[in-house]
Amino acid sequence: MKTDKLSKRFQFLNDDDLKDIIPSDMVVPKMRLELSMQNLSWLCRNLKINNGDHPEIEDTMKQIINIRKVLEREVEEKFVIEAEPPNYPLSMGDLHI
Repeated sequence: MKTDKLSKRFQFLNDDDLKDIIPSDMVVPKMRLELSMQNLSWLCRNLKINNGDHPEIEDTMKQIINIRKVLEREVEEKFVIEAEPPNYPLSMGDLHI
């Protein structure tokens, strides 16, 4: 799922996974280490539950939140539809809008 822009911004991520930023001694399901918007959202909600006392939790959370924000912007930019309304009336039978 990693885009070229995302790859350039986060070159420390390898193989589309989050293993490089989440310490190996944190309790995280393996499937959640794959880079995706769904997994980033899950990690933002749940990483502190089993790892709240971990010495690196705050730094790890900051990185995950930052990556999620960048990915959200990438998705928003990709799907922004900029369109001008037509200069002519749209008709639906006898009804003109």
